[in-house]
Amino acid sequence: MYEDLNQLMMAHKLEAVGSTNGFTFDDGPDHDGVAKIFVGGGFQGIHYIEFEYVKNGHLSFGVLVGRRHKGFIETFEINHLKSEHLESVEGYYDHESGYIQGLQFKTNFRISELIGYDKGIQYIKFDYVKSGKPQDGSIHGRSGSGFTQTFEINHLNNEHLVCVEGYYDDATGVIQALQFKTNLKTSEMLGYEKGKKFSLEEKGKKIIGFHGYADKNLNSLGAYFTTVSLIKSECHGGSEGTYWDDGVFESIRMMYVSYNNTNVKCITFHYHNRTIVERQHGWQSIRDDGEEEKFEIDYPNEVITCVEGTFKRVGPGKTRVTSLILKSSEGRTSPTFGIVSGSKFVLENKGCAVVGFHGRHADDRDLVAIGAYFSPMPSPTAKKLQPQGGFRGDVWDDGVFEGVRKLYVGEGDNGIAFLKVVYGRDTLIVIGEDHGNKTPLAIKEFELEYPSEYITAVDGCYDREIGSDVEVITMLRFKTNKRTSIPVGFESTSRFLIYEEGYKVVGFHGKSSNMINQLGVHVVPLRE
Repeated sequence: MYEDLNQLMMAHKLEAVGSTNGFTFDDGPDHDGVAKIFVGGGFQGIHYIEFEYVKNGHLSFGVLVGRRHKGFIETFEINHLKSEHLESVEGYYDHESGYIQGLQFKTNFRISELIGYDKGIQYIKFDYVKSGKPQDGSIHGRSGSGFTQTFEINHLNNEHLVCVEGYYDDATGVIQALQFKTNLKTSEMLGYEKGKKFSLEEKGKKIIGFHGYADKNLNSLGAYFTTVSLIKSECHGGSEGTYWDDGVFESIRMMYVSYNNTNVKCITFHYHNRTIVERQHGWQSIRDDGEEEKFEIDYPNEVITCVEGTFKRVGPGKTRVTSLILKSSEGRTSPTFGIVSGSKFVLENKGCAVVGFHGRHADDRDLVAIGAYFSPMPSPTAKKLQPQGGFRGDVWDDGVFEGVRKLYVGEGDNGIAFLKVVYGRDTLIVIGEDHGNKTPLAIKEFELEYPSEYITAVDGCYDREIGSDVEVITMLRFKTNKRTSIPVGFESTSRFLIYEEGYKVVGFHGKSSNMINQLGVHVVPLRE
């Protein structure tokens, strides 16, 4: 009796989320946990829900909430006999109708699929800009109840759309979710990540139009691409002397700067266009009181993103650049070349890399002015490493993200039976699909200190199942930049280590049946 009283006193009641329409219900806190959840619904959302509780080893049903209608019925079972318990519930509800649209349940071992809301994207509308003037687009699909979200692109700040990712459902032929990426930011996932993933993207190009099919819902989406225009900044400094222009290159590999205690004397660039191209502006020789320093870029993992400097008038009709500082995409800053003195300037374009320089030098070859060319920032190219294990099972691929937040690994009688990965993309949490058997013997959870911690290698084993010629993964262990996880499963004859030196894991792919048959990873270069 005292234990029951203490449990009731410790129970914490969270307020209900959603609308206040309908009748109230309250199953109370007098339970040890939740054993099973029954959810029914249809086109409008969740029609009913019923919970089966456990108390002192006995099962009992709570109140049937809502009414049973034709539509889907899904069950999520929680194995309280193996100390599994419900930790959280996430969902979506529609303000207009007052209906809860979808529910997702998380235990200490695993996460359910999103139950409900299979409408997908009902309509989409694009507003374009041409010659600086906005143009309203048409509605594609049918406007109705549900969420409406807007993603705005600031073309006045040289922002442009570079990629659209999403999910579509094979059975209904409806797009379920969309996410938009510009050269500066990424939208939230608009919709629900169910079905097959797709991506509309061409490297180095921007999206200027869309096409597709739509009826009551958005059924398909395609895009028109064009090359992103280069941006040429103005020259900062004086207007006298001789103008020079190096043009545009793939990247900048090295910059040498000669200077004295008055101004910058000479600059030399090592550009890269398949081969190294050198351009020098100013006198190469250094006076006794002068210095020369260099700043090297680790291309393709690093690019110059910003140049800061100062210039001042040093005599009648005589202006000189007095200092230069370079900044890279990796957060590195060069030494201060010269003496900071005079008017400050900044050469920078958000989301872009510096790919060339132009400027002016005086008759004495001192640097008078400098400007830059900008190109959209190259995104790290993911490599798909060879998977390890057997050749049976269905192919799956979670895709590429910014990193891994958490892994759920389930162990079965013959090896690894279950894998689910939670990824990170910007500030968003992306829950990967279930792979393998959803009800293995035990599930281990490995959570990373994202984003400072990342997986660098996957260590494992594979072997044939007992009494079968089917090969399965029998053990997995994950290595990060900070630690190594405990192994899940058991070691066997064939050992493997999946990694790429100087890269981190940003996605998983493989094959699975009722076991994990094969496993591989996507990796991108490290950017410390």
